[in-house]
Amino acid sequence: MSYTTNPFLLKVRMQAVMLVRSGWSMRKVSRYIRVNASTISRWCQKAPPKGSCGIATESSKPKTSPSDDIVNEILVERLKHGRCGNVVHQVLLNRGFNVSLSTVNRTLDRAEFLKKKSNGKDSIETRRDHSLSLLATLYRLIQYIFNLMFPTGTDPESTSTH
Repeated sequence: MSYTTNPFLLKVRMQAVMLVRSGWSMRKVSRYIRVNASTISRWCQKAPPKGSCGIATESSKPKTSPSDDIVNEILVERLKHGRCGNVVHQVLLNRGFNVSLSTVNRTLDRAEFLKKKSNGKDSIETRRDHSLSLLATLYRLIQYIFNLMFPTGTDPESTSTH
């Protein structure tokens, strides 16, 4: 899903492109529409040759998902170092993995390894989260890997060979 629901944005983009094509400078158009000149430049590159239709908003969601190997490496490094996503990301880069920081943080968040930002009050739940032992963290990792290996609805007994 796109990050804007403005029904007029497609036409505005195309009108900006038409102004540039009619002789206006990109800077003049950007000031007129109140967007950055580099945005006008991108719109001009994406616009069809004839201005018959608007320029659609592209999705901002990731185009690919990390492989299970990369997800496992992220979680193992998190357990090994017990540090934030930035440190885990740097360790993986040093080891030759091509992974972005946002992928590392998203993976850690999905596995519930990231602490949520508090509103400044130290609640009982926050204190409890801070006191999780390594054993509890390891248990969550094992659960996560088990759920990857045996998605809900599959029986581990039926997948083993007898």
